[in-house]
Amino acid sequence: SMLPGSNSYFRSNASSASGSWANLKTYGNIFIQNNSGFTSDGPFYKIDSLTIDNGCTLTMHTSGNTPVLGNLTVNGTLTSPVGSTNVIVMGGNVPQTIGGTGTITIGSLTVANYSDVTLSRSLAIANGVNILGKLNLGTANQLTGAATFSTKVQSTAGTVTGNTVAGSYQVTGVVGALSGNTGLAIAGAGLSTNTNVVGFSATNTTINLSKPALTTTTGSTFTFTSDSATIVTANANGLDSLTGSVVVTGNKSYASGTNFIINAATSKPIGISSGNTTGMQVGNLTVNASITTNYRARIRGTVTLNTGVVTIRPLDTLRITSGNAIAGAPFSNTKYFISGRSGNDLGILRIDGFTAARIFPVGTATNFLPVSLTPTAAMDYAVTVFEGATVDGTPTGSLVSTTVKDESVDAEWIVNRINGTGDCALQLDWTAGLEGTVFNGLGNSNIGISRYNGSSYDTSTGNGDNATNTVTATFSNFSPFIVTRKFGVIPVQLKNVAAFKRAGGTAISWEVENEDGILQYIIEKSSNPTGFASIGFVNAANTRGYQFTDVVVPPNGTVYYRIKVIGVSGYVKYSNIVAVRYSSGSAITVYPNPATDVLGITGLTGNTEIKISNAAGQAVISKKTTASVCSIDVSAMAPGIYLVEVFSNGERKAGSKIIKQ
Repeated sequence: SMLPGSNSYFRSNASSASGSWANLKTYGNIFIQNNSGFTSDGPFYKIDSLTIDNGCTLTMHTSGNTPVLGNLTVNGTLTSPVGSTNVIVMGGNVPQTIGGTGTITIGSLTVANYSDVTLSRSLAIANGVNILGKLNLGTANQLTGAATFSTKVQSTAGTVTGNTVAGSYQVTGVVGALSGNTGLAIAGAGLSTNTNVVGFSATNTTINLSKPALTTTTGSTFTFTSDSATIVTANANGLDSLTGSVVVTGNKSYASGTNFIINAATSKPIGISSGNTTGMQVGNLTVNASITTNYRARIRGTVTLNTGVVTIRPLDTLRITSGNAIAGAPFSNTKYFISGRSGNDLGILRIDGFTAARIFPVGTATNFLPVSLTPTAAMDYAVTVFEGATVDGTPTGSLVSTTVKDESVDAEWIVNRINGTGDCALQLDWTAGLEGTVFNGLGNSNIGISRYNGSSYDTSTGNGDNATNTVTATFSNFSPFIVTRKFGVIPVQLKNVAAFKRAGGTAISWEVENEDGILQYIIEKSSNPTGFASIGFVNAANTRGYQFTDVVVPPNGTVYYRIKVIGVSGYVKYSNIVAVRYSSGSAITVYPNPATDVLGITGLTGNTEIKISNAAGQAVISKKTTASVCSIDVSAMAPGIYLVEVFSNGERKAGSKIIKQ
């Protein structure tokens, strides 16, 4: 055995025929030179650095390990016999490189737990690649061959007992399982911190170490563990299974929690296990270039964005399950997360279970539009954004009116609370280029956030700053938001919108609350629930109830109506849609509406019963008749909304809402 750091030069052929040169031997640095060949007669215990010169060959043993604690440089040939199970173990505790211009044809490769290995060349591997530490694959280098590929993450693999001698690279007299521990971390009395297992001998009951023991011990307990592997790539094809850094044809198993460092622009940044189509659980994700997600990803650790932009594809979610803040701040219009957009599909950035303030540095492909959330308790939020504010808060919804756009920021922030309750402070940031012409000149006291409540936008609220382009407000409910002039969104609430047949046409009625800032109500009509056109209007009159009569009655079919509310500043709001069905036969009509004293009903046939119920569903009048026309005294009924139902021969024929004044 050679001392650590010593140099051994092989300048003539070395094999079992000329002595035992490899079997259970410990070396410092090995240099194979002078066109010589070295055929291993057994597994090495340890090699510091291994250099094979041009024209030289090292043939590995048929089994066991070849541990290398320094650099592996092959300008000649490193090869394994056919069927060999020998493993190159890169197990050092200082950064290591696998390089050279020669030929490397090996069975298996292991990167040990505390090892940091950089490839400066491609490798063809026949059997397996096992990554426990850090492997930097570089720009154009690839792992090829028929091998399988796997990474390891944090776990405890078991314990053994044994003895140490100060300065020795072995644990001897081992009692317990030895196989399967190569590459793992080992800890116990007498050992240095951050020590790797680089091999073992079952025959000699020994474990080979990457660092010498510090003290002599007897019968100590040793524990095997692994941290989480780290894969580094600067390949333009990232970790694409066919064209990226890892293209071995055997099964690939990226363990959940594997760390990834991406150093070049790519659309395939995350490695996916064979057969996996749903996404990947990542440990830490470090981004040093502009990338596009290739799957949905859950981050158990931290996302660090140092350089570039991360485009989250439509339907992809980048979800930080740890709740950790995104590292790499400050963020800007050159360093943020783009919410990809396709139709109604958006890319989403999500952070779970956070209790302190979190910045969601999101934006569109052209603008940085971050969201900041400060919850009062642990909450999960999913955030996305798109340009072009819409009337219903969806990407494909109708754009807001020109007036609204002029008084707003032309963007829509979708902030969904997935879990949690209570208040949360929301801050939205924008770029000046998205400001409307009127909004641009608003004072800070006139800027607020408006939430879409499912049918319309609420009145805007909050504290804005038109110099820093920020606005903050506190909400307990979440959905799409826009930044707009305060009080610009219509506060009116429409209730009891109804349409019913009556003498002379179709009556459309509605009630309103909070009519401040309302100019008029436009009545729209359609033969289907989508293609509406205006048929008239009623000016706002500061009253609670309104009615409009459509005198154009079709011979048959269903007619749809809705109310379009116009604010004094041009803001628009729509009511729900109501429908009336006509047939070519005689129609039942109820009139007048509103009613004061007498209610008339025509178009009756057979034995008819008429019921009038109040808003609580309680019947207040019931009358039977066999006539085709009926008059009912309603003068005693209290003012309000009532339902008039007509039953003929026991079958309900019509139902209409009326207003009693």
